[in-house]
Amino acid sequence: MKATEQIICALAGAILGLPEGSLEPEADLVAAGLDSLRMVELLLAVERRFAIEFPEHLLDASSFASVKQIATLVDLQTRP
Repeated sequence: MKATEQIICALAGAILGLPEGSLEPEADLVAAGLDSLRMVELLLAVERRFAIEFPEHLLDASSFASVKQIATLVDLQTRP
């Protein structure tokens, strides 16, 4: 698991109230309990942690389908 994925797994797990280490990068976050309110919470937590701002066109449920998907978007935003 990449470092970005590890960080986002920890953030998402905390927001979802899951035991540490129980969330896999490929896991369906909606199935794990991510609703619209928690999605916004996760969005803000990821933006704060990585000092980024997601472009408006990426702010939809498909962008937050899994930790792996979020990590890919973060990596794209943080590339030099």
